[in-house]
Amino acid sequence: MMKSRADLGICLGYLLVAAAFFKIAVLDTATDAKNLTIADLITYYYPMMKYGFSRLRHGDIPLWNPHQACGTPFIASTHFGLLYPLYAVFLVIRPELAINVNIVLHLTVACVGMYLLCRHLTMARASSFVAGLVYAYQGSVMIKVYFPEFLAAAAWIPFVFLFVDRVLCEPSWRRCATLATVIAISVLGEHGVQFTYFEFLALIPWLLVRSVHLVRSRGRAKVMRAYVRLALAGASGASAALVRLIPTAEFVSHSWRSPGVLGMEAASVMAISPGAYIRNLLDPEPGPDL
Repeated sequence: MMKSRADLGICLGYLLVAAAFFKIAVLDTATDAKNLTIADLITYYYPMMKYGFSRLRHGDIPLWNPHQACGTPFIASTHFGLLYPLYAVFLVIRPELAINVNIVLHLTVACVGMYLLCRHLTMARASSFVAGLVYAYQGSVMIKVYFPEFLAAAAWIPFVFLFVDRVLCEPSWRRCATLATVIAISVLGEHGVQFTYFEFLALIPWLLVRSVHLVRSRGRAKVMRAYVRLALAGASGASAALVRLIPTAEFVSHSWRSPGVLGMEAASVMAISPGAYIRNLLDPEPGPDL
C-alpha cells in the first residue's frame, strides 16, 4: 500500500489531474441541461441528491421522494445510494459544490486503486502511475462521469481486484476484513448490483490464472483456505450492504423489468453495436450511444 512519500505525491498528482480535468472537460463545457451527455446529472441526479441529503441533515430518513413521477421510493432506488460513505461530502458542503467534488474524488479513487493494483503486481512506479491515468480517463469510465452510481462502482473495481488478489496470495483476517469493507462500499454506491455481476465475471479468469500458479507453488490446501476467506469476505461485504440491497430488491420486484421478466430482445433494447462500443471506449462522444 502507501509506503513512501513518492506514493503520496502520486496520489496528490492524481487529485490535481482530476480537478483540472473536471474544470476543463466538465465545468467549462457541459453546462447546458439540454446536452444529452450531462442532462441526467443536472436534471435528475443533482435534485435527488440535494433533496435526500437535505432530509438527512434535518434528521429524517427519506424513504419516499414526492417530487418525481407523482412519488417514488427514495432509499430503495437503484439509481442513488443514499448510504454510500463517500456521499458524506453532501452533508458538510453545499450540494452544488458537493456534486462537483464527488466527480473529482471518484476519479482520484479510480486512479489510486489502479496504481496500487499495478504496484501490487510488481510494476514500476512510473508505469503504475500511467496505468492509473489510463484506467480513470479511458472511454468506458469517462461516459460514467455524469452518472454518479456508475462512476462510484467503476472507481472501486481496481480495489476489489487488489484485495481479492491479496487475500488469495497471502490470506489473513485483516485482508479479509479490508476486502469485505471495499465490497460493501462498492455495493452501497453502485447501480443495484449490476457492477457486482460485471466484477464477478471479470474475476473468474483472473482467479483461474492466479489459482493455477498458486496451486503449483504453494499447494492446493493453502489455496483452498484462501478461497474460504474470499467467500467469507464476499458474504460479509454483501451482508453489510443489505441495508440497501433488501429495499432495492423489493422495489425492483414490482418493476416491469424485474429479474426474469424481460426476453432477450427487450433486455437488449439499449445495447450498442460493437463498433459504437469501441468508439466510445477510445473517444466517447455526446449522444444516444452513451
